[in-house]
Amino acid sequence: MLLPFGLQMSNLKLKIIDSNSKIEKSILGASETEIKNIFQKAKTKIHAEIINLMIKALSDSPEILSLQSGSLKYDFGLSFDPTQEIIYAVANSTYVYFKNFRFNKNSVTNILSVYIQPEDFRNLLNSGSAQVITSDGIVIPWLYWLLTAGDAVVVTQYHVDYGSYNASRSGGAIMKPGGVFKVDSEFSGTVDDNFITRAIKGYESQITDIIRTSL
Repeated sequence: MLLPFGLQMSNLKLKIIDSNSKIEKSILGASETEIKNIFQKAKTKIHAEIINLMIKALSDSPEILSLQSGSLKYDFGLSFDPTQEIIYAVANSTYVYFKNFRFNKNSVTNILSVYIQPEDFRNLLNSGSAQVITSDGIVIPWLYWLLTAGDAVVVTQYHVDYGSYNASRSGGAIMKPGGVFKVDSEFSGTVDDNFITRAIKGYESQITDIIRTSL
């Protein structure tokens, strides 16, 4: 409080016109607003850092590396690199929010939820790179196979033959009659266990650290 020059403290009188309960309510209200702002800033930071982490996790995954220049590229006959579209579609599906915020003079509670990748894979399977069309007009839903088919046979009476072929879309293999084709067990996935879920699980501790250090 700033006192006028020459004013004697003994002459100063203060009168509190608000009740204690009203003052307490005002203080709690201001505190609640400030705490909500803190949580909102933390959510923004958590969201951005988890996106960056998912980009790294997927970029380093064996499946993505194989799609870029390994056996999966040749198995699926890819003439293009779909990996950046996949990586950013997954990373940008990340959603962070708080719910059930409760605040009183004794405690603060809030529940943080982090969602990564829709379970139906619609953000991936609806993309143009999720399938290839052969010169015969046959649609090959390669990404659906990779994510969901597991070790099941997906093509009968044909197998992949590796080598340099002029007619090869990928430049490293073609399909030949005989045998069957299924996704390599090293990379195959199911709805509940695929290269995306495995990448996320591999970085769970880092996600926890991001949340802990942001709050």
